[in-house]
Amino acid sequence: KLTSLKRTASKPKLEFSLACKDLVAPTRDRKLNTFVQITVVHPGEQTSARYSSTEIVEGTRDPLFLTGVTFPPDYPIYEETKIKLTVYDVKDKSQDTVRTSILAEHKEPRTDIGRSFLGCATFKVGELVKSKEQQLTLNLRSSDGGKTVGTIDVSLVKMGETEDGESNHNAADVQGQKCALVYECTSPENNSSKDNLPLLNAVLKNPICKLYRFPSSDNKWMCVREQMSESTLSFHIPKELINLHIKEDMRRNQDLKELGELSPHWDNMCKSVIAHCD
Repeated sequence: KLTSLKRTASKPKLEFSLACKDLVAPTRDRKLNTFVQITVVHPGEQTSARYSSTEIVEGTRDPLFLTGVTFPPDYPIYEETKIKLTVYDVKDKSQDTVRTSILAEHKEPRTDIGRSFLGCATFKVGELVKSKEQQLTLNLRSSDGGKTVGTIDVSLVKMGETEDGESNHNAADVQGQKCALVYECTSPENNSSKDNLPLLNAVLKNPICKLYRFPSSDNKWMCVREQMSESTLSFHIPKELINLHIKEDMRRNQDLKELGELSPHWDNMCKSVIAHCD
């Protein structure tokens, strides 16, 4: 039996930020340009699925990534779900290395695709959400699993929430990554999200969520959640147009069948058209 995460229908199920410390470079004088690839291993499955990646942070062995990881409300994620974090060093950005979703995952470091493997770590979602500090510090291991090449911090992010789950419009806790909800845009009418949720769910499908954080002048974090969805009209209108074309073709075929006796030339042409459309 899988344990679901407790979240409201309109909020992402899980959001966290990433930062690495004391990364080991392949050579002493190498300035690392790193990004993290996030891979999900669903419970009961052996295969992994690439989910997202961070931006590239250049010239440091202690990168702090501004692009977070967020899972939308309908994503099948549970406490038993495993998340693998793989850190890469980018050597040639012209090879489009950030588009990791189309690149194969290699066990051995490779340089011909503009990136090289530094280390990886794996954790269960339940370990993060149940941790006392709501933060995990994981050792990054080499490809053979024997050498530690640095650490990666995984911090749970809660936007506009306190421990009891209610909105907090005043305070922000930097260590716990709790960010006060200053303003949330839900619709052009600016009504409450609860009032608009059924309407939005009716016209918007396939949500995609992204999380970003930025340091502010008062030594706190400003977190921005970007949520994008597809309009159902994007699928409904083309589908209806295709149905109209099909009905029109069927009507014309029926008209050809009802023409009656024709000369051999036109009769053969009619049969050819009808056979082609059928």
